[in-house]
Amino acid sequence: MIMRRKQTDRRTRLGLSASCLLGVLALAGCANSPDSQYYTLSSVAPGAVRTTDAPRQPSDLAHPLMIEMTPVNIPDQVARSQIVTTTAGSGQVQIEDYRRWSGPLADEIGGALSTSLTRALSAIDVYRAPRPAGATVYQITVNVRRFESVIGERATVDTVWSVVRSSDHLTMTCQTIATEPVASGYDALVAGHRKALARVAADIGAAVQQERAEPVRLPSDASDGSADAGASKTAKGQKAVNGKKPANAGSETAVPHAADSQPLPILLCPSNPAPST
Repeated sequence: MIMRRKQTDRRTRLGLSASCLLGVLALAGCANSPDSQYYTLSSVAPGAVRTTDAPRQPSDLAHPLMIEMTPVNIPDQVARSQIVTTTAGSGQVQIEDYRRWSGPLADEIGGALSTSLTRALSAIDVYRAPRPAGATVYQITVNVRRFESVIGERATVDTVWSVVRSSDHLTMTCQTIATEPVASGYDALVAGHRKALARVAADIGAAVQQERAEPVRLPSDASDGSADAGASKTAKGQKAVNGKKPANAGSETAVPHAADSQPLPILLCPSNPAPST
């Protein structure tokens, strides 16, 4: 009886020792797991240049430039919280579980572009915000085709973007491919992406300035067309006087019509050279 009790106690102690050992190993594993690092693209890149350094005038405050930065489209490959890196030459892709973006990457890119544009243009971003009736808003759409991260080599952002003026739908659609060399490490990689996005924002800002410089082309006043239509009917409806036909009877009088609105100009993309003549 005593022998069995001793054997049972021994097994119990061995089981407890094994459980404690597993617990210690688990704690050691947790202690050795690296902490996740979070990065953002929203900070203004060092060296970013404002295109309008002059202080705002009272008229600018009363009628500020309005842009609308719509949600950015990005490739599914990088649409995740982890930073996705590519190995140069091999094409291998690495999903970095402990290196993450502070928010959805599409929002990070959109926020970085909005911040750069509002600072450079002294503008306000009215996305999801009411705007005064009849106000001109420059709607910006960005489609990211490539967002490549190569540690120690480069950060590349390949975008197709458009700027549409709300008053007459004057549109510019362009492509900007920005590549920045980077040193080793994730801090340098994220800084390279910030600089690349600053270059994209500079091109978009230049397009907004081009559209602002162009006069608005609105359709002709409908009243002009009504007046011409009435004159045409009067000419066609002339009756004979004293039994005689008018001199222009039997032929239609050429009545000038209101000119259609002028065609919208084709503007050159900021990054594209002017064509040779």
